[in-house]
Amino acid sequence: VLFSVKFLVLLTALYFFICSLGILSDSFQLAGGREAGDALSENTVISNPLGGLMIGVLATVLLQSSSTTTSLVVALTASNVIPNVKSSIPIIMGANIGTSVTNTIVSMGQVADREQFRRAFAGATVHDMFNFLSVLILLPLEAITGYLYYLTKAIVDHMSLTEEANNQEFLSALTNPFTELFIQLNRTAIIENAKGNLSESKADTLLKVYCGILDTADCHQNVTTENCTIPCHYAFFGSSLSDRVIGIIMLVIALVMLIGALLVMVKALQSVLGAQMEGVVKKAANGDLPGRARYLTPYLAMLIGAGVTMLVQSSSVFTSTLTPLVGIGLLSLDRMLPLTLGSNIGTTFTGILAALAIKGAAEDRRHGFQVAFAHLFFNLSGTLIWFPVPRMRNIVLACARFMGEETGKYRWFAILYLVLAFLLVPGLVFALSLGGLGVMLGVLVPVAVLLFLIWLLNMLQRHWRSHLPSRLRTWAFLPLWLRSLEPYDELISRLVRVVRRKKSGSFQVISEKDEEES
Repeated sequence: VLFSVKFLVLLTALYFFICSLGILSDSFQLAGGREAGDALSENTVISNPLGGLMIGVLATVLLQSSSTTTSLVVALTASNVIPNVKSSIPIIMGANIGTSVTNTIVSMGQVADREQFRRAFAGATVHDMFNFLSVLILLPLEAITGYLYYLTKAIVDHMSLTEEANNQEFLSALTNPFTELFIQLNRTAIIENAKGNLSESKADTLLKVYCGILDTADCHQNVTTENCTIPCHYAFFGSSLSDRVIGIIMLVIALVMLIGALLVMVKALQSVLGAQMEGVVKKAANGDLPGRARYLTPYLAMLIGAGVTMLVQSSSVFTSTLTPLVGIGLLSLDRMLPLTLGSNIGTTFTGILAALAIKGAAEDRRHGFQVAFAHLFFNLSGTLIWFPVPRMRNIVLACARFMGEETGKYRWFAILYLVLAFLLVPGLVFALSLGGLGVMLGVLVPVAVLLFLIWLLNMLQRHWRSHLPSRLRTWAFLPLWLRSLEPYDELISRLVRVVRRKKSGSFQVISEKDEEES
């Protein structure tokens, strides 16, 4: 009976964890959906591949869903708001990077335990590292050769585009009854806003107003309905608050729910498994197939990742659910990588469904399909580069382990990474792209050269140290604040201590006043 109760608690926590991810996505879309739609339709920026990449990152961070961004780009390309497919491909690459922010946010739920946080952050950023490294190779390759454009064009030119399909989401059927109690989004409005088709009467909100249409007979009998429509019912329906304020309120609620559900889920999982059972599950999750088939184990994991993501139509939900399992040591980082890569491939299915649902001229539908297939082949290309060869695979894993180790030593590093990787750097490059290609290259080329020289010197120090001048064999010639995070850690620790002292001092003053009054 006790085991059954614990297992029920685990399933309940998992359900609310998944619901919190859905609310988190809706909150970001409500708070920043208009800006994301406007950015995606900014032709002067997306004509520049690097500007398009940054728009993809920022839009996906705002929307909290690469599936939503991809579907939006597919629709905007098919309707010629984005002028051509070539401009859409860098945005799709950026969407791949932006979607991994959810995993990183989820990993911070285990910040209280340093060792769990180290593993969880490494498990979360393995997705980031794969995406960053893939874009580092494939974006310049695409800009020079256009291989994704020509490959997808050749495929689409041989397709017969006569059938249409509806995008049916399995997971939404389970989570919508709860998530729609708070807010319900009019997702079509984001696309129409980007197209410039959203009328001023409907431009005030991205929330749904009407949730259905009555039959003609029922409409005539029910005189209280407006234009035969059925009004929606949810917590913020008819609220005088703006979309941005409601989005921020729901964002706070979603984060509290996510962290609470995550903590309960981790504790319940550890309690349900027990020491012996945990060992069995860990062996099953990280074990290999018997005999020579063991080489196929990671590819089987990749298929599982792709299949589950196709089913739930959200790579963020799948990989975010795995992140705490890496944190508690139930899933290894080596096994997390193929599951993540499979999920990356599986999430492209949503874009293909969005292309299937496009109505209009055959040429417009071809453009939509071409963007959806570019997303698929980008992920397949990245997987072929970084996974089959163990040396290449280890580069991705080493980068993720480094991120985990740094976060284990300096827990504030996780927040710094989130802000830099997903907000400040994309925002800065986006701002530079507004100034034109010359301005952007004038700033970014020297930075890229400096980063390359740092990487080169690191490689020389590691492999050919004896051939270097004695001064360059280590980084000791630089001031400590340029080669270590220790000075910053000391500064942050001092600030935290000062804040704590002030808080405790203010509480003491308040208590003394209360005593005097009494």
